[in-house]
Amino acid sequence: MNWATGVTVGTPIAVAVLGIIGAVWGKRLSRRTEDATARKTNAEAASIEVQTARGLVEDVKKLMLDQRAEYEARLTATRTELGALTDRVKVFEVRQQVLLAALAAHAPWDEAALAALRSSTPTWPPPPPLQPHPPEREPS
Repeated sequence: MNWATGVTVGTPIAVAVLGIIGAVWGKRLSRRTEDATARKTNAEAASIEVQTARGLVEDVKKLMLDQRAEYEARLTATRTELGALTDRVKVFEVRQQVLLAALAAHAPWDEAALAALRSSTPTWPPPPPLQPHPPEREPS
């Protein structure tokens, strides 16, 4: 066998072997590229999800701060109203005590006046009982 025949027969074999090696190598590189592309796509999707989640968290924080400010304003207004109502109740309690004291001081005189009136007019009716009237309801 001569050298030219060896080259002629060996060349197609070498080309075939190199072609197979190139195909395997290309397949490996292609798989690596696909894997890298998939990882990049997944990372981008995760990044978008993280950005969305951060945006939602910021929106919820803002909403909660707004609600807190509103609730604190309402609480302050309610406390102010409660303070005014408490002051009014204290005034009414003082008035009630004054009226009860006046009634207690006036009761002996009323009894004496009724006794004197009945001594001259025995058929005079008894006075109406001292019962407080139920408070009238204020319109709501």
